[in-house]
Amino acid sequence: MMMSLARPVRTSAPGKVILHGEHSVVYGKIAFSASLNLRTSVSFHPECVSKKPGLLVFKYTDKNLKSDWSLSLSTQKLLSLLQREKDLKFSMLEDKQKAPHFVNKDLVHFITNFLEEYTSDNTKLKPLLVFLYVYLLLFLSHDRLSLIGSVVSVSSEIPLGAGLGSSAAYCVALSSCLLSSISIISCPPATGGQRFYRWPQTDLNIINKWAFLLEALIHGVPSGIDNTVSCFGGCIKYCRDSSITLNILERCRILLVNTLVSKDTKVLVEKVRQRKEEFPDLIQSIMASINEICVQFEKLWFALSQTSERAKRDSLYSKLETLIDVNQNLLNALGVGHPCLDKVCHLSLKYGLHAKLTGSGGGGCAWILLTEGTPQKVVDNLTRDLQNEGFVSWETSIGELGVYQEL
Repeated sequence: MMMSLARPVRTSAPGKVILHGEHSVVYGKIAFSASLNLRTSVSFHPECVSKKPGLLVFKYTDKNLKSDWSLSLSTQKLLSLLQREKDLKFSMLEDKQKAPHFVNKDLVHFITNFLEEYTSDNTKLKPLLVFLYVYLLLFLSHDRLSLIGSVVSVSSEIPLGAGLGSSAAYCVALSSCLLSSISIISCPPATGGQRFYRWPQTDLNIINKWAFLLEALIHGVPSGIDNTVSCFGGCIKYCRDSSITLNILERCRILLVNTLVSKDTKVLVEKVRQRKEEFPDLIQSIMASINEICVQFEKLWFALSQTSERAKRDSLYSKLETLIDVNQNLLNALGVGHPCLDKVCHLSLKYGLHAKLTGSGGGGCAWILLTEGTPQKVVDNLTRDLQNEGFVSWETSIGELGVYQEL
């Protein structure tokens, strides 16, 4: 076995905010999402660096999670399963375009049972499941590799369960880290002075395919928008398997608000699906309206980038604010609103600003558009009122770089 193939790597991927198109994107409609300057980092240190011979160590600091397994004992069950499951043995190193197209439920079931010996906490079980799933497939997918003693560490600036793409950023950063560690994707050039390395499009496509697969382990049937924007960065117009990167508006600011109300994306997606089954024509018309909001948003976005006249820009921002209000009401009609999100919207209107939920809803986060004419005093006063309600908010901008390798 050529253990030297694995090398130490550290990667970083951004969170996201969905501007428009939540839930309807799952059913083939348009959505717009932008990356944030909040990131998740994953580092991989193989045995020769980690000095953990025979141990596989996984640490996720923000979840207060640490697990380790003896490769000579604990993983014998996993190895025996993989030896029996021939369909899991694909030559990743021989075909760089190849990535799994579906989740192997037998392997998921086996790993889940294996992990239940270590924890019954679902918030800790899922990141461990995702890690072991991709780790086993990659390191046992070719005869030149095997399981090696390693330390994998995860840290994140993204609030967990808040609709800001924390799971997608984890899946993108983890995928890119392990893919890079065994050179399935390209290595950074040997040039000095760079802080990070961005992979070419072909490599990013591979990372994104793996990340989508891992998102499916967490959410069941993800739309793919979260991992796409985390992988490629910028602002994404997304529809099923296609995406287009748009220009970021100059000086486009938002205020993010975390209601601190936890929610389950999988449960909320299922709730919308059930409502759609009960009232197919009604829900379809709501989703068509959300799609039309996305169409109008793109037109206004483009118009805003084409004019510098203040009066015209103010008028365009006003129309963007109207779209925010209408979309929030439609999302409430889908059943994914929450009283705390309503409170954020009401407080924003008090100061002439406009807010909507982002992500799956049911709590989590909202975003508020800050126009060029929004005084800082208004932002400060709104932030104070939000804090008095027990919410956490921070001003930020959109369009952060996608996944990269730290150098």
